[in-house]
Amino acid sequence: MPSIADASLAVMAAASVVAVLAGLPALAQIRRTAARAESVLRQIENTLPALIAELREATARAEHTMDAVGGLTETVERMDRLTAAATRTLEAAGLAMRRVAAPSVANAAGLLAAVREGIQWVWPRRERRVDHHDRTP
Repeated sequence: MPSIADASLAVMAAASVVAVLAGLPALAQIRRTAARAESVLRQIENTLPALIAELREATARAEHTMDAVGGLTETVERMDRLTAAATRTLEAAGLAMRRVAAPSVANAAGLLAAVREGIQWVWPRRERRVDHHDRTP
């Protein structure tokens, strides 16, 4: 008759065999998962250098664009300062023209009006003289 130790040993052996048999599908799945992970890592390893090169190019283009925008900003600021200075100059020139040129223009207009009146006074006499001299007998 087998002893309790022999029966226990047989039960443990059977449990071990059942555990190994139950673990085989899990081990097969782990192996497939590891193979798939290795394939994915290989693809990443192959595409990573090209991706890094593209990222470097994009970064260089972005830096170039930022430099251009910075230059454009400086140009706009200079144009703003120049426009403000030109506006102040034109306003000062307009004020000077109102103070200086307006009386001069009024005096010039008066002078031109006097010359016109003089021409209109002389012109009819001249026409009369021309008509008088053109008469042929």
